[in-house]
Amino acid sequence: GAAVVYMRSIHQLAEDLATQQPTVMIAVPRIFERFLGRIEQALAASTVKRLLFYATTRIGWRLSRGRAGFVERVAYPLLRRRVAAPVLARLGGKLRFAVSGGAPLESRVASAIVGLGLPLIQGYGLTEASPVVCANQWGGNDDPLSVGPPLPGVDIRLNLAHELLVYGPSVMRGYWNNPEATRAVVDSDGWLNTGDLAEVHAGRVYIKGRSKDILVLSNGEKASPDDIETAILDDPLFEQVMVVGEGRPFFVLLAVSAERDARKLLRHANARVKHLPRHCRLRRVIALHEPWTLEARLLTPTLKVKRDAVYHCFQGLIDDAYARR
Repeated sequence: GAAVVYMRSIHQLAEDLATQQPTVMIAVPRIFERFLGRIEQALAASTVKRLLFYATTRIGWRLSRGRAGFVERVAYPLLRRRVAAPVLARLGGKLRFAVSGGAPLESRVASAIVGLGLPLIQGYGLTEASPVVCANQWGGNDDPLSVGPPLPGVDIRLNLAHELLVYGPSVMRGYWNNPEATRAVVDSDGWLNTGDLAEVHAGRVYIKGRSKDILVLSNGEKASPDDIETAILDDPLFEQVMVVGEGRPFFVLLAVSAERDARKLLRHANARVKHLPRHCRLRRVIALHEPWTLEARLLTPTLKVKRDAVYHCFQGLIDDAYARR
């Protein structure tokens, strides 16, 4: 048998991992992003330690992909013992593998986790599909960046907008007493529109984000807030972020951070999105200091930001940000 432990809150995760020492951890991407961000923040003061950490994760990732050279294969056992092991000890020290689901896991985070020597399995599903659609398998996970192939009996395809469609016996018959909502997501042939953007390569599915989350500025320029937010969260200065701008002349960032200088936050945020199209730059940052929580109904049970709830909670500040010249 196995014992199952639920973390008390994201803020008590480190303590729970240390005391419970799990052998398997199932979590949403934000947990892994937070873990990596804390490590990078701790290493910021030491150039040598930072370089050793990045060398370890890079070599470990190349080794997992079968691309490591002779010198890298010789060096990695020492790096894993001296660098990776102390880092993974923060996760309790006994993890055999980790599972990520509930949202797309950024490739940089996935490759770092695998590079530390911790096997990582991703899966994908939604309630309307009962709920698992795709999953990697233990021992056959040759690409941790994907959510794996569809389960047996489940068919998938992409529509012209690259949204993932699902068909099979696990797809729901419909929403209870709501035929209109059912018709909006399940067509007459039984294909379920997940609303998720995806790519499929060699039978494996790669989730890219939500199609409904595309923001359109007043000048017609479009951007995925997920792309902007994921890039910004690479900076440990930011705890939680959300981009707004639908129908507005430019993008504004709501940022939960211990840093109170909005101008500094703006500089850091724009430094992270400089690889994106120019219209993705932020013009304003609204600096917030209280975390968005489940209790405040600003997060989903999988710790994803409830965009509408956050927007309405801070609508006054958002309107003020756009009113300023």
